[in-house]
Amino acid sequence: QVPTFTTTSIKFDSKRGEIRLTASARDYQAFDKFKGELEKMDLVVTQGAQNNQGNLVTGSLSIKERS
Repeated sequence: QVPTFTTTSIKFDSKRGEIRLTASARDYQAFDKFKGELEKMDLVVTQGAQNNQGNLVTGSLSIKERS
């Protein structure tokens, strides 16, 4: 759904029951679109810091099931 969004690392935190992603994308809108697609699947998504690095935006997301 978001072709310009690339995951660079995935970690699972069993204590918090969440997946943490770091990713890069062409723009901030790709992060917003990816977040929206996950929320359509009834997941809770929290965006972390995002930084512009040259022609890419890098950032993090935490994803967990809705309780």
